[in-house]
Amino acid sequence: FFVTGTGVAEVNDGDAVGFSAAPNPFSASVRFHVPAGWRVLRIFDRCGKLVRSLSTPYSPVPGPHSLTWDGTDKSGRLLPAGVYFLREEGGPLRRLLVKLNDR
Repeated sequence: FFVTGTGVAEVNDGDAVGFSAAPNPFSASVRFHVPAGWRVLRIFDRCGKLVRSLSTPYSPVPGPHSLTWDGTDKSGRLLPAGVYFLREEGGPLRRLLVKLNDR
């Protein structure tokens, strides 16, 4: 990952075909588009503490899913602006997320 003058650029190493996170940086929420299949996404703060887990719903119909993170922790408390890290459980997906403000 590296930060540019206008945002965060992700190094594409081919590990996340069909994945996107937008907008990034974000203020109110960020939407993840994930490829077909059940996935668990974990979000960590800059100290490595797990702050939130998101999972795609079970669906008998295969296809991509969308998940939205509203910048809150697992208890529903609004998290401060800063850098967060997204990691797919059991998968290669890793992303840097930048939350711009506290709404």
